[in-house]
Amino acid sequence: MTVSERDTIIECLDDLDVEFEVYSHERIHTSEDAAEERDHGLDETVKSLVLSVDDYHVLYALPGDRLVDFERVGEVLDASSVSLGDPEVVEDVTGCEVGSVPPFGPCLGIESYVDEAVFDKDVIHASLATHTDSVKITTEVFKHLDFTRLDASYQKD
Repeated sequence: MTVSERDTIIECLDDLDVEFEVYSHERIHTSEDAAEERDHGLDETVKSLVLSVDDYHVLYALPGDRLVDFERVGEVLDASSVSLGDPEVVEDVTGCEVGSVPPFGPCLGIESYVDEAVFDKDVIHASLATHTDSVKITTEVFKHLDFTRLDASYQKD
């Protein structure tokens, strides 16, 4: 992801006139790394996955402590096939490397879904399109973005 795309997300959030905090940190790749580096719970981390749904791709944002229920996503989207996008697809769709995909797909023109469980927390932390930048926001921000809300995840064991 280029700096200009990162800036596009910040500009999008600024345009929504919402409060958010941008901060830098050591390089992270997984939700677990992010929670540890950012010093908060895994359930306060929002991870973003690119899903291949039949012949198209979508972004799905969910809490870091949850897993995608692919069967449920398929049911809700009336799709015969749902899987994780491979690294090349992730980069083609988002411009990001795996591990840095932000949950702000609507700001980047990507068809996007957010899991209902994201709204269980008041404040969340997420990647800002790089491995070294994050954003802290309230879940109210997501209500201002053009997401479709899904209930299609389950708790990790």
